[in-house]
Amino acid sequence: MKPVYLKTIAFFCALALWFFVALNHSYQIEYITKIHYSKLAENLALIEKLPISVTTMLEAKGLPIVMGDELGSLFINLEDLPLGISRVEFSSQQFKSKLGEGVKLIAFPTSKNIIVNLDTKVTKKIPLKSKAIIKLSAKRIFKTAPQLIKDSIEIFGARKNVKNITLVTTEELLINEIKKDTIIPLSIILNDLEHIKTSDSLAYLKVEIDTLLSRTFADIPIRLVPPDTTQLFKANPSSVQITISGGAAIMHDFSKKDIEILLDRNRFEIENKKALAPVVKFQKNIHSYLIKPELIEIQGGSQ
Repeated sequence: MKPVYLKTIAFFCALALWFFVALNHSYQIEYITKIHYSKLAENLALIEKLPISVTTMLEAKGLPIVMGDELGSLFINLEDLPLGISRVEFSSQQFKSKLGEGVKLIAFPTSKNIIVNLDTKVTKKIPLKSKAIIKLSAKRIFKTAPQLIKDSIEIFGARKNVKNITLVTTEELLINEIKKDTIIPLSIILNDLEHIKTSDSLAYLKVEIDTLLSRTFADIPIRLVPPDTTQLFKANPSSVQITISGGAAIMHDFSKKDIEILLDRNRFEIENKKALAPVVKFQKNIHSYLIKPELIEIQGGSQ
């Protein structure tokens, strides 16, 4: 009786021989083959996107199949195609493999060709819109509304596709807790028009932030309009207190002269009310305000 270790050695030798024969045997398999295209003529562009792969029947040895190596690709020349619709036939001459003669293309079991639709290549400048939503930290406000550094973009593509595009937007993006001035990069979105090219792939949103401050001003006089030359009318009360909130840069230099409180005498007769809210005007941009009292009466005359 042979020792067990000899049987084990014999088994592994036989297994190795089987793998050697199997991996060096040629097999026919269906394979999803990538397609690479050459550049088009400079004055032409695609109307419709081309397929990126096609099902092929390949003959290859077992080893690269088992190893999962890329068996090959198709290389299709589009440079000499004319304006309009062309049919490009698949052929084995278009197939290239880094494994050389070890892989052969036998057939195209599904698609035999591709349709290439070409149009004149044009350039168009169109508006660019941000779809980002900016949320600020507490006690922060915008100095100015966030705006794109470039508010337009150039697109390139087939005349038929480009002429219908009137606006390009950025990605929808929510950005929270902005505390200081910043510039935010945003991807430019072309939705289903991947074959349209753009001069830029990113847009840049400029965000300028200021600290929110509040100041209170008392005894702001109320001015009647139209002016009362007879001095028969007067506002009651004759002045108000107002609390204003705004950016620190503006609030530091804000004064009473930047505030105007107007009360239209004619509105009392038109609206038939005893007290009305005055019109408040500011010489500088503010965020919000609170006036006390909110309603003002008018005294005198026959209102």
